[in-house]
Amino acid sequence: MSYDVAVWVGEVPADDEAAGAVFADLAEEFLEGAELEPAAELAAFTEAVNVVRPGSPDESWQVTVSGPIAYFTLAYGEIDDAVGPIEQLADANGLVCFNPQTGRVHNMAPRRGITTAHGAVAVPAHWMAFLGQELRDPNGFVTLQDGQADHYIQAMNADGTLLLEYRDGSPEQHFQTTVRNHLEIADAIQQWLAGEREFVSQHAWERLR
Repeated sequence: MSYDVAVWVGEVPADDEAAGAVFADLAEEFLEGAELEPAAELAAFTEAVNVVRPGSPDESWQVTVSGPIAYFTLAYGEIDDAVGPIEQLADANGLVCFNPQTGRVHNMAPRRGITTAHGAVAVPAHWMAFLGQELRDPNGFVTLQDGQADHYIQAMNADGTLLLEYRDGSPEQHFQTTVRNHLEIADAIQQWLAGEREFVSQHAWERLR
Protein backbone atom coordinates (compact mmCIF):
# COMPACT_ATOMS: atom_id res chain seq x y z
CA MET A 1 0.00 0.00 0.00
CA SER A 2 1.25 3.50 -0.81
CA TYR A 3 0.17 7.12 -0.52
CA ASP A 4 0.63 9.35 -3.56
CA VAL A 5 1.09 13.09 -4.01
CA ALA A 6 1.32 14.95 -7.33
CA VAL A 7 2.98 18.34 -7.78
CA TRP A 8 2.96 20.25 -11.05
CA VAL A 9 3.77 23.55 -12.73
CA GLY A 10 0.77 25.70 -13.58
CA GLU A 11 -2.05 27.85 -12.28
CA VAL A 12 -3.94 26.58 -9.23
CA PRO A 13 -7.16 25.07 -10.67
CA ALA A 14 -10.48 26.72 -9.96
CA ASP A 15 -11.73 23.72 -7.98
CA ASP A 16 -10.94 20.11 -7.15
CA GLU A 17 -12.82 18.77 -10.16
CA ALA A 18 -10.75 20.90 -12.50
CA ALA A 19 -7.61 19.80 -10.69
CA GLY A 20 -8.54 16.15 -11.20
CA ALA A 21 -8.95 16.71 -14.92
CA VAL A 22 -5.58 18.50 -15.18
CA PHE A 23 -3.91 15.71 -13.22
CA ALA A 24 -5.40 13.02 -15.45
CA ASP A 25 -4.14 14.80 -18.58
CA LEU A 26 -0.66 15.36 -17.14
CA ALA A 27 -0.39 11.78 -15.89
CA GLU A 28 -1.35 10.37 -19.27
CA GLU A 29 1.06 12.60 -21.17
CA PHE A 30 4.08 12.63 -18.87
CA LEU A 31 3.92 9.69 -16.43
CA GLU A 32 2.85 6.80 -18.64
CA GLY A 33 5.74 6.95 -21.10
CA ALA A 34 9.41 7.82 -21.09
CA GLU A 35 10.44 10.44 -18.53
CA LEU A 36 11.16 13.88 -19.96
CA GLU A 37 13.49 16.63 -18.83
CA PRO A 38 12.03 18.16 -15.63
CA ALA A 39 10.76 21.72 -15.80
CA ALA A 40 13.12 24.20 -14.14
CA GLU A 41 10.56 25.00 -11.44
CA LEU A 42 10.33 21.32 -10.50
CA ALA A 43 14.10 20.92 -10.40
CA ALA A 44 14.30 23.66 -7.75
CA PHE A 45 11.40 22.13 -5.84
CA THR A 46 12.79 18.58 -5.79
CA GLU A 47 16.17 19.92 -4.68
CA ALA A 48 14.44 21.63 -1.74
CA VAL A 49 12.60 18.38 -0.92
CA ASN A 50 15.92 16.53 -0.83
CA VAL A 51 17.18 19.05 1.75
CA VAL A 52 14.17 18.33 3.96
CA ARG A 53 14.37 14.58 3.41
CA PRO A 54 18.03 13.64 2.82
CA GLY A 55 18.60 10.29 1.20
CA SER A 56 15.43 10.30 -0.88
CA PRO A 57 14.41 8.61 -3.04
CA ASP A 58 14.58 5.19 -1.41
CA GLU A 59 12.25 2.20 -1.04
CA SER A 60 9.87 4.17 1.22
CA TRP A 61 9.90 7.39 -0.79
CA GLN A 62 9.85 7.25 -4.60
CA VAL A 63 9.45 10.20 -6.95
CA THR A 64 9.02 10.39 -10.72
CA VAL A 65 9.73 13.78 -12.29
CA SER A 66 8.81 14.23 -15.94
CA GLY A 67 8.25 17.53 -17.72
CA PRO A 68 5.96 19.71 -15.59
CA ILE A 69 4.88 17.07 -13.04
CA ALA A 70 6.44 15.27 -10.06
CA TYR A 71 4.70 12.20 -8.64
CA PHE A 72 5.56 10.99 -5.14
CA THR A 73 4.81 7.44 -4.00
CA LEU A 74 5.19 7.20 -0.23
CA ALA A 75 5.06 4.29 2.18
CA TYR A 76 2.26 4.83 4.70
CA GLY A 77 4.82 5.17 7.47
CA GLU A 78 6.21 8.24 5.72
CA ILE A 79 2.93 10.18 5.48
CA ASP A 80 3.22 12.23 8.66
CA ASP A 81 6.80 13.31 7.96
CA ALA A 82 6.52 13.71 4.21
CA VAL A 83 3.23 15.25 3.14
CA GLY A 84 3.51 18.48 5.15
CA PRO A 85 6.95 19.45 3.77
CA ILE A 86 5.89 18.54 0.22
CA GLU A 87 2.79 20.76 0.52
CA GLN A 88 4.73 23.66 2.02
CA LEU A 89 7.56 23.51 -0.49
CA ALA A 90 5.14 23.21 -3.41
CA ASP A 91 3.28 26.26 -2.15
CA ALA A 92 6.50 28.20 -1.58
CA ASN A 93 7.64 27.44 -5.14
CA GLY A 94 4.31 28.39 -6.74
CA LEU A 95 3.38 24.81 -7.68
CA VAL A 96 0.09 22.94 -7.53
CA CYS A 97 -0.02 20.13 -4.93
CA PHE A 98 -2.72 17.50 -5.53
CA ASN A 99 -3.85 14.46 -3.55
CA PRO A 100 -4.98 11.68 -5.94
CA GLN A 101 -6.51 9.70 -3.06
CA THR A 102 -9.00 12.42 -2.11
CA GLY A 103 -9.06 14.31 -5.42
CA ARG A 104 -8.29 17.55 -3.63
CA VAL A 105 -5.75 20.35 -4.12
CA HIS A 106 -3.72 21.00 -0.99
CA ASN A 107 -3.00 24.66 -1.74
CA MET A 108 -6.38 25.82 -3.00
CA ALA A 109 -6.53 28.39 -0.19
CA PRO A 110 -4.82 31.79 -0.57
CA ARG A 111 -1.09 31.37 -0.56
CA ARG A 112 0.82 32.05 2.60
CA GLY A 113 3.31 34.87 2.60
CA ILE A 114 6.41 35.18 4.78
CA THR A 115 8.16 38.52 5.19
CA THR A 116 11.37 39.33 7.07
CA ALA A 117 13.63 42.34 7.38
CA HIS A 118 15.31 41.00 4.23
CA GLY A 119 12.07 40.83 2.20
CA ALA A 120 9.69 38.04 1.14
CA VAL A 121 11.00 34.50 1.57
CA ALA A 122 9.83 30.93 0.95
CA VAL A 123 8.68 28.52 3.66
CA PRO A 124 11.92 27.39 5.34
CA ALA A 125 12.96 23.79 5.54
CA HIS A 126 14.08 24.20 9.15
CA TRP A 127 12.24 26.73 11.30
CA MET A 128 14.74 26.87 14.17
CA ALA A 129 17.68 27.73 11.93
CA PHE A 130 15.55 30.23 10.01
CA LEU A 131 14.33 32.00 13.16
CA GLY A 132 17.83 32.03 14.61
CA GLN A 133 19.07 33.87 11.53
CA GLU A 134 16.17 36.29 11.08
CA LEU A 135 15.76 37.20 14.77
CA ARG A 136 19.45 37.38 15.60
CA ASP A 137 19.72 41.14 15.24
CA PRO A 138 17.71 43.77 17.14
CA ASN A 139 14.61 44.77 15.14
CA GLY A 140 14.67 41.52 13.17
CA PHE A 141 11.21 40.12 12.48
CA VAL A 142 9.30 37.30 10.77
CA THR A 143 5.69 37.84 9.66
CA LEU A 144 3.40 35.16 8.21
CA GLN A 145 0.12 36.00 6.51
CA ASP A 146 -2.56 33.57 5.34
CA GLY A 147 -4.09 35.69 2.57
CA GLN A 148 -6.95 37.05 4.66
CA ALA A 149 -7.11 40.69 5.71
CA ASP A 150 -5.54 41.29 9.13
CA HIS A 151 -4.77 37.61 9.75
CA TYR A 152 -1.13 37.06 10.66
CA ILE A 153 1.39 35.86 13.20
CA GLN A 154 4.75 37.49 13.70
CA ALA A 155 7.83 37.33 15.91
CA MET A 156 10.36 40.08 16.50
CA ASN A 157 13.55 40.89 18.34
CA ALA A 158 12.78 44.08 20.23
CA ASP A 159 16.25 45.12 21.39
CA GLY A 160 16.99 41.66 22.75
CA THR A 161 13.48 40.74 23.88
CA LEU A 162 11.64 38.14 21.83
CA LEU A 163 8.02 39.09 21.15
CA LEU A 164 5.29 36.96 19.59
CA GLU A 165 2.17 38.56 18.14
CA TYR A 166 -0.91 37.35 16.32
CA ARG A 167 -4.06 38.87 14.89
CA ASP A 168 -7.22 37.05 13.85
CA GLY A 169 -9.07 39.79 12.00
CA SER A 170 -10.55 42.58 14.11
CA PRO A 171 -8.51 44.87 16.40
CA GLU A 172 -10.06 43.07 19.38
CA GLN A 173 -8.28 39.89 18.25
CA HIS A 174 -4.78 41.39 18.19
CA PHE A 175 -2.42 40.10 20.93
CA GLN A 176 1.24 40.08 21.92
CA THR A 177 3.36 38.19 24.45
CA THR A 178 7.00 37.77 25.46
CA VAL A 179 8.60 34.39 24.77
CA ARG A 180 11.74 32.77 26.10
CA ASN A 181 13.27 31.26 23.00
CA HIS A 182 12.99 30.41 19.31
CA LEU A 183 11.50 27.00 20.08
CA GLU A 184 8.36 28.62 21.50
CA ILE A 185 8.11 30.80 18.39
CA ALA A 186 8.61 27.86 16.01
CA ASP A 187 5.95 25.84 17.83
CA ALA A 188 3.43 28.70 17.68
CA ILE A 189 4.09 29.41 14.00
CA GLN A 190 3.72 25.78 12.95
CA GLN A 191 0.47 25.47 14.91
CA TRP A 192 -0.80 28.67 13.29
CA LEU A 193 0.06 27.36 9.83
CA ALA A 194 -1.90 24.19 10.60
CA GLY A 195 -4.93 26.18 11.78
CA GLU A 196 -4.35 25.19 15.40
CA ARG A 197 -4.47 27.56 18.39
CA GLU A 198 -3.15 25.54 21.33
CA PHE A 199 -0.24 27.97 21.56
CA VAL A 200 -2.68 30.70 22.66
CA SER A 201 -3.34 28.94 25.97
CA GLN A 202 0.39 28.46 26.57
CA HIS A 203 1.18 32.16 27.03
CA ALA A 204 -0.09 35.25 28.84
CA TRP A 205 -1.22 37.70 26.17
CA GLU A 206 -1.70 41.45 26.14
CA ARG A 207 -4.27 42.90 23.75
CA LEU A 208 -2.75 45.51 21.45
CA ARG A 209 -4.69 48.67 20.74
